[in-house]
Amino acid sequence: MWLDNILLFSPERLNDREKESGRERRDDRKGREKEGEGEGERQGEGDGEGEGRARAEVGDDCVGEGGLGSADGASEIAATEKKRGSVHVAGRWRWWCSVSGNGGPGEALTNFNDDGDDGARGAWTHARARTTIGCRTLLVKHVARVIKYQKDPLRALEMFNSATKEDGFKHTLSTYKCMIEKLGLHGEFKAMENVLSEMRMNLDNGLLEGVYICAMKHYGRSGKLKEAVDVFERMDFFDCEPSVKSYNAITNILVDYRYYDQAHKVYLRMLDKGITPDVYTNTIRIKSFCRTNRPHAALRLLNNMPQQGCILNAVAYCTVICGFYEENYRVEACSLFDEMLGQGMLPDIATFNKLIHTLCKKGDVLESSKLLSKILKRGISPNLFTFNILIQGLCKETKTEEAVFCWILWAERA
Repeated sequence: MWLDNILLFSPERLNDREKESGRERRDDRKGREKEGEGEGERQGEGDGEGEGRARAEVGDDCVGEGGLGSADGASEIAATEKKRGSVHVAGRWRWWCSVSGNGGPGEALTNFNDDGDDGARGAWTHARARTTIGCRTLLVKHVARVIKYQKDPLRALEMFNSATKEDGFKHTLSTYKCMIEKLGLHGEFKAMENVLSEMRMNLDNGLLEGVYICAMKHYGRSGKLKEAVDVFERMDFFDCEPSVKSYNAITNILVDYRYYDQAHKVYLRMLDKGITPDVYTNTIRIKSFCRTNRPHAALRLLNNMPQQGCILNAVAYCTVICGFYEENYRVEACSLFDEMLGQGMLPDIATFNKLIHTLCKKGDVLESSKLLSKILKRGISPNLFTFNILIQGLCKETKTEEAVFCWILWAERA
């Protein structure tokens, strides 16, 4: 079962000292058993005796030659824990549910397949004996973490389905969203739709907007525009009222695929519903205007955003600036860039890279370098993509010496 194939931490983290200590304790326990001293629970104090007691209780089936535990071993552990007054879970050692004291999201999960290293598995189980000996209830955060770190989406789905067989466990919005995110990211859309259907039956549909937005975005990234629109249109049918976030998501997908008229109709529909546009709505509309060669219309919308209660940001500014550069309005673009900096708005490096990419495609590397110098004075540091864009632009203009110098400059910074 999949529960027997998951470790909360990679066995490579065990150092040689821990492994050697495990072998010594195992040999010591077997020696005591031969002398007739290994029956039942052993009494003792101190960390060494406590771990020895844990090893004795687990038995060969659980931490012997690298095994993860048989039914007999699990029954023995559960019975021992019941004697101690702990939670008794019959028939299964849910060791993987135990999390270390840190329990942070950065802890790696390692999935051991059937051909995995059983010896390393047993060593890690031995090293974690004091933590994992307890039979704890399966928690939502554990399932979500396992799904998140599982690379194979279908394997993650198997884990997701197996979790429901645990007594008292029910999937929540968190686990459903993790599963849908995993399946959508890997293009397993049929399985994703099945999980969506199950989710609708088990959860309050009014809380599922974020999951639907996630599904729409994955369909959009995969070029499945019709399916993305279907998800949006079905939200009302399934008693999930779309908010401005849902309208923004589907409008952005339509604009990315150049369905500008349909995107505008969605915007008008949103207004008819009485939903107030936000800064993201207007930024998407600005992008639509710029892609249809209407940068001045985009500028008017940018100037009207404060009157609509929207706070201007560098992304909206840079989108209009890109539109002006695309249509060769260099004076307006440069003036708007200076206006943005004058208001204290600094684009992040990703947004700035999009701007200079537009210029370098048009062969205007000189203008890109001028903009770069302006943001460097304000503390924005270029990254690898910045230099890559500039080098490509210089090579396109056959300025190889400048391209080599740019590469050397990046190497020195790196």
